[in-house]
Amino acid sequence: MTPNKGFIGLGALIAIVLAVIVVGGGAYYVMHQNAASTQPTYPDISTTQQTSPQQTTNTSVQATTNAAVTTPTSAPVSTQTQSSFAVAGMTKYTDADFGFSFWYPSSWTVTQKSVSNATSYGSGTIQKVLQINPSQGTPNYDGFSITEYGSADMSVTAGGGNCPAGNAENNCPVQKIYFDTAAHTWMIAYPQGDYNGVMGTKVAANVSTNTMGGLHLINGLTRFNDTGVIPLSAKNFLVVTSFAGSVTADPLIQTIVATDPAVATPVSVTQQQQIVYKAALKDGAGGTSLDNGTWYKDNQYVYDGQGNVVAGANPATFAPINTFSDGYTTTISPFATDGVHIYATGFGSSGAVLQGADPATFVRIRQVYQIPYSQTSGKYGQSFTSYDTTYEKDKSHVWDGIKLVPNADVNTFVVTGNTTQLNAAGGITLAHDANHTYGEDIKGNVTVDGVTVQQ
Repeated sequence: MTPNKGFIGLGALIAIVLAVIVVGGGAYYVMHQNAASTQPTYPDISTTQQTSPQQTTNTSVQATTNAAVTTPTSAPVSTQTQSSFAVAGMTKYTDADFGFSFWYPSSWTVTQKSVSNATSYGSGTIQKVLQINPSQGTPNYDGFSITEYGSADMSVTAGGGNCPAGNAENNCPVQKIYFDTAAHTWMIAYPQGDYNGVMGTKVAANVSTNTMGGLHLINGLTRFNDTGVIPLSAKNFLVVTSFAGSVTADPLIQTIVATDPAVATPVSVTQQQQIVYKAALKDGAGGTSLDNGTWYKDNQYVYDGQGNVVAGANPATFAPINTFSDGYTTTISPFATDGVHIYATGFGSSGAVLQGADPATFVRIRQVYQIPYSQTSGKYGQSFTSYDTTYEKDKSHVWDGIKLVPNADVNTFVVTGNTTQLNAAGGITLAHDANHTYGEDIKGNVTVDGVTVQQ
């Protein structure tokens, strides 16, 4: 059975651009490379007011709030000037001295914290630590921090105490991120031995993830990858740390941009607005969250869990489908309707429309059925009870996720479960009606009587 067919939205990637920076008369070089952008285009929304974001000074952490653009709604706004824009409910913080900016919800706070160990990331010096939180009452549980770190030897070192996910707590290697001027690339070295204790290991850093400013976000220094390093140059770094709280810090970290246009090439102003607005949605500064962030909406648009516009959906009538066929209700659903169409998020698709689905009779199938254990489980011959299924139906159709099950008889369709054992056709049998059996092949395609049906 295809795993986790529910709520995985696709995160947006950013456009590939290469920028080479020569700093200090050719002393060192930094390479930045943007990832390809696959974001859907937001409908253009005209505005009647131009705004220019203000900047903080290098001695203050008081962030200034951009004036809200005069629009009829809080939806994404069109470009105001070549480099400035505003997003309702969001504030832009700028540290002109260290050379970067980021956005955060206007109701949050930015606090400069005391530095207990200025050299905790190596031979360089921590210049400032900023903590960004939803409120002053939860400084250690929500939000994220940004540490400004300068290093003459072009490196930042951390780790050795709290492992990245998937590694034993007692096997946490120190990682040194540095720029290799000869190879012209960012590298990771393990000065005290890698995860297997091998000394001298060096690998190229993964620089496939970038902020909207075109800055590399190099992850992996602590557990669950909640700390990343963003090079502003070969000698200046931002160390960003997400707290294990109830808010989503990653979208805000994605808004970091260098104030020096020579450092890296940001995505377009329009794309930046969209990214900031997505962050506003996910952190409660814009629109309305539905089903714990599975969907969002504002006065003009509906968005999936990643903040992508669901084309054609009517926000006035849009609502998740939370009731199953047996009357059971849930607070998280990948299916929703505006009364005209059925929409699905996840399933490898963003805001997919189930063509021909009837909103009045569409339900997710939930029933009691027994699933036998596989032969390799040690409990072969036994079974366990399950309720939720991967199937949905309306008055005349059946779907497996968002894939139509052809010619299924709605009135006699019954889910029978799975054994994780492949059938003769290389798949598993999951359901049947009065005429046929249904399931999935090894690739997750729908099968009818064990034969794959191309979708």
